[in-house]
Amino acid sequence: MTTEKKPRTRKKPRTAKPAARKKTAPGKPADRVKDAPAATLSQDETDQTVQNAQPGTAQIQEERLLSQDEIDTLLSAIDGGDIGKETDQIEPQEGDIQPYDLTRQHQKNMHFPGLELLNERFARRFRIALLSLLRCAIEIKPTPLRPQTFTQFMNQLPMPTCLNIVNVRPLYGSAMFVFDTQLVYTLVDIYFGGSGRTPIKAEGRDFTPTEIRVVRAILRQAFADLSAVWDPISPLRFQYDRFEQNPRFATILGPDELVLESGFTLNVGGSSGVFRVLFPLTMLEPVQQLLATTYQETIPEQANETSIHLSSLEGIDIEAVCEFGTLSLSVGQLLSLKPGAVIPLEPTSHPQLRISGLVIAQGQAGMKDGNLGFRVESMESIEPEPPAPSQHP
Repeated sequence: MTTEKKPRTRKKPRTAKPAARKKTAPGKPADRVKDAPAATLSQDETDQTVQNAQPGTAQIQEERLLSQDEIDTLLSAIDGGDIGKETDQIEPQEGDIQPYDLTRQHQKNMHFPGLELLNERFARRFRIALLSLLRCAIEIKPTPLRPQTFTQFMNQLPMPTCLNIVNVRPLYGSAMFVFDTQLVYTLVDIYFGGSGRTPIKAEGRDFTPTEIRVVRAILRQAFADLSAVWDPISPLRFQYDRFEQNPRFATILGPDELVLESGFTLNVGGSSGVFRVLFPLTMLEPVQQLLATTYQETIPEQANETSIHLSSLEGIDIEAVCEFGTLSLSVGQLLSLKPGAVIPLEPTSHPQLRISGLVIAQGQAGMKDGNLGFRVESMESIEPEPPAPSQHP
């Protein structure tokens, strides 16, 4: 008798689920762990594992584990910065350590209130010095301070430009004194007796040695006046380094370094130009606090000293000249003059009162009690202090 044996079917092995990740404490980033490959267990191993498990263990573990969707959501929130955002926005209290970003130099404090006062005082002193040097009327007005990068300043300069590199001691680094090209031509023309109105083409022309020497003479007086106004704060000495006329060769700082530009507009000989003093910000930082405090304290003291010096000169006689009219004569007319001759004068539209050639007041001419008179309508602003002695760079 034959019996048919049924084919025995093999049961498919069960696969264990990948272990889920445990919950992490709030505020702490969860570690990214790659899912381990699924382990294949036989039927006997599976049954043995179930028997060894204690009652309720599987339920407790299931409650403590996160699903895969919850884990992905948590990791996405950490990457997006949603978790821990409240702790990042806590404002520091007084006395706490403040954050400082070294990569963002433009956040530095650019406030120099005392430097603007120094520029005004320097403009008054420098005007008197140029009056004595050039023997002509001149007006100097400081312009507002301009913070910018070194590259921004150099890109606005034409070619050629009168660039003078100056070392400032005891501060670290070099400053730059810049004259407009046309201003140099005007100053040189007036220095040698011209009117300053002669047009000169600057393109394709280098500065001559004579022009450079005249600029050096003007800079010597500028150094002396700057040293005088800086002495109450921090004694500085300006030492001439070199001259450049190509901005590409006047590199004293990195391209992104911050600088502070002090400009002065000069009106002389019927034309105007700008004289600039460029200080690196890193050079002025050691004296920033002194500029904000010490200078304001020294201004009243210096004003009192000036009043005392002027009071001691009140008894000195000086010669004042008032010009009511002018006359042009040829050499022949001058030789034909005799006693009793009447010379007709052309009255000036704006008579001026002068002392040693310097205009003191503007006014009108007239008669009073049978005598010529001069009525003062406006006074010129003049710094009473004499110019400081020149210092050779």
